[in-house]
Amino acid sequence: MAPLIAAMLPMLSNTAGLFCIATTGFILLYAVDQLLLAPRKPSPAVFACEPEGKKSVSIRTRLAFYLNCVGLYHEAWERYIKKATNEVIVLPGLGFHNDVILPHSSMKWVLSQPDELNQVMYSLGHSRFIGDPWQGHLVRTKLYNALEGMTADLSDELSYALDEYFGTDSDNWTEIDLVETLNHVTAQLAGRFTVGLPLCRSKDYIDTCCEISDDFMLVGGVRGLPHILRPLVGSVMGIWFKTKIKKMKKLFEPLYHKRIAMLQHSADDPEHEEPNDYLQIMFRYAADRRQEDLGSIDVMTRRLIIANFGSIHQPSLLIANTLLNIIDSDTEFNTITTLRDELINVFGIAPDGTTPDIADHSIWTKVNINRMNKADSLMRETTRLHTFGSRAMLRKVMPKDGVTTDTGVHLPQGTLISFMAHPVQMDEETFDNPNKFDPFRFSRMREMMEAKKAEAKEPAGDAGAETDEVAGVGPLKFVTTGPNHLTFGHGRHACPGRFVVDFQLKMIIAHVITRYELEFPKEYNGRRPENTWIADVKLPRHAKIRVRRKKLVC
Repeated sequence: MAPLIAAMLPMLSNTAGLFCIATTGFILLYAVDQLLLAPRKPSPAVFACEPEGKKSVSIRTRLAFYLNCVGLYHEAWERYIKKATNEVIVLPGLGFHNDVILPHSSMKWVLSQPDELNQVMYSLGHSRFIGDPWQGHLVRTKLYNALEGMTADLSDELSYALDEYFGTDSDNWTEIDLVETLNHVTAQLAGRFTVGLPLCRSKDYIDTCCEISDDFMLVGGVRGLPHILRPLVGSVMGIWFKTKIKKMKKLFEPLYHKRIAMLQHSADDPEHEEPNDYLQIMFRYAADRRQEDLGSIDVMTRRLIIANFGSIHQPSLLIANTLLNIIDSDTEFNTITTLRDELINVFGIAPDGTTPDIADHSIWTKVNINRMNKADSLMRETTRLHTFGSRAMLRKVMPKDGVTTDTGVHLPQGTLISFMAHPVQMDEETFDNPNKFDPFRFSRMREMMEAKKAEAKEPAGDAGAETDEVAGVGPLKFVTTGPNHLTFGHGRHACPGRFVVDFQLKMIIAHVITRYELEFPKEYNGRRPENTWIADVKLPRHAKIRVRRKKLVC
């Protein structure tokens, strides 16, 4: 061993030698990972974008994942999935692992399978937070029903947050970093219905929520590492993540003890003022069914972190894309005026936004939210063209012996499966001019559907119904999931918070377009900057807009 080390020492003193050692180490690590540790390949399966019969992913295809992922996925969609051959295909994924893409015909089968676990154990220290996600179930069963009673607080908090982050200057334009700004606006708005005042206005609390939200995405990158390194790197990142959890715990601790004390009173005690927020719903539920969790501030802090992540990360990106699209499409589609006209029709709001005030909580009801069809179409089109990723409904095969799909393909334990999402929404056989953003594409479809019903003397559809679909296109409503609209997943695992996001986003749109003038910086030449693909994720990175508060009409 000593002679070998001595022979290598000269190589460590020059760049070429270090490169050779690094390259050799990478090749050996990759070989060990793929031959000994990686999950066995599904059988039978087609390795997409490879020569027929090839049973591995080439370096060329793996590089394409990083350099032109959207092109790689669209080629796979056109050549395999779209043809409905029921073939399971394999594509490169982040780092060393491969992704298995199932045909859409297998979606019902996947939805019938048991739940799975993921890398949350590295960030939060235990798989229980996904294995028993009761705080998420409460969003579906309790929070949305209580949301209408929170509208006064939400409207008040949104006004406060916009004053803080968009500004109140009605004479000068202010340029803002859109994603960073909306991260904080969304975190503060989410904080109001999650933990309430005064914590939701604590700068330390808001900053910590945003930091943890970003860190969650970094920890998710552990799955791209070689299997042999995941426990080590995941544990190291977990130690680093614990410092953020400790900070959140310190901020949360006074409120935790205050809410524990409140549980001595009945929720309907006339002499007790029950907080009307998500945290109190969580505490009441835990007191009844999860006493062990409730008794640990460490566990409840982690439950709060998960709730915050779902309310901040993707919603803020969605809101950013929506505002960019409003400004970008305004010249051609008169988007802002059309949306304001809808507000007048729905809420009775004058063009100046003051009669009544858009911040009047009494106008924000579920019925009115569901009548905002133009805004709903805008949001649905934004998720079609600017979805977060190329795939959806990610699952991990957990049974030791693997599973066999409805089409007879065996998936070994550890296999990561998913379905095509972005390519489906960009199919030219389904959508006219699919690469063009058309804010009212889906509201026109709804209007045509209602006109046909009226002509046939059929009952008109409910404005808030989730069943309105167009053949091939799928659901038309923003919150409705389906095989052709997987932004929020589908089936029993569909994001339960999508109804809350729907409420929030429409409220933000109304507040922003009635209280602010919007434009792009001059260097954008009137067009929104293209989103950046980072592997299979699409982000509006570093996008900026200019805002100016509208002058009050006296």
